[in-house]
Amino acid sequence: GDYVMTQIDFDKRIVPPDTIGFTDWGIDVHHPEGFWVRGNDCIHVYHGRRISIPYRSLYSKNIGNLFMAGRCHSATHIALGATRVMRPMMLTGQAAGTAAAIAIESKTSPRGVYKSHIKQLQQRLLKDGCYLLGVKNTDKNDLALAAKITASSAHKEMTPDKVINGWNRIVAPDRNAWTPAGGAKGPHWIELRLTSKQAINSV
Repeated sequence: GDYVMTQIDFDKRIVPPDTIGFTDWGIDVHHPEGFWVRGNDCIHVYHGRRISIPYRSLYSKNIGNLFMAGRCHSATHIALGATRVMRPMMLTGQAAGTAAAIAIESKTSPRGVYKSHIKQLQQRLLKDGCYLLGVKNTDKNDLALAAKITASSAHKEMTPDKVINGWNRIVAPDRNAWTPAGGAKGPHWIELRLTSKQAINSV
């Protein structure tokens, strides 16, 4: 690929501008003797660290129309020890499939998606429910981002505006979610009021 993931990505927690997913599985390289090894057979030094997977690791550097998702993505033996498990591999498949659709729509190559459409790819992945480290939802077609939002009540650190701030997961101490105030009696509700009448295709 144009980018080869290595142990350095894990040591430095690199978040590349073309992130399309993440792994939080530690580098898990099994001992070649397997069950018969004496002592510890593997060490999870990086367990729990969220590490970004770059889009450039999903296409070939010398075959113009080849995507490489799953365990075929571009990584060293060590880095693959943390990306080879199901969740990150499914993310690479989703990203490669979405990028292929964008490539067809835009009449470009996998590398062309990186050069000219990476933001579009990231926003589409976010819309489909992916979490990309450091990437905020800025989709101009997302009506919720401009809505007026109110709720029955709110915890002081989890106010309703957190629902439409563009972040869909916990970032540092901020949960980026709404919850009713502690002890508040239900029913609990949250309301988004749009600025004008709109056709809505998904919630």
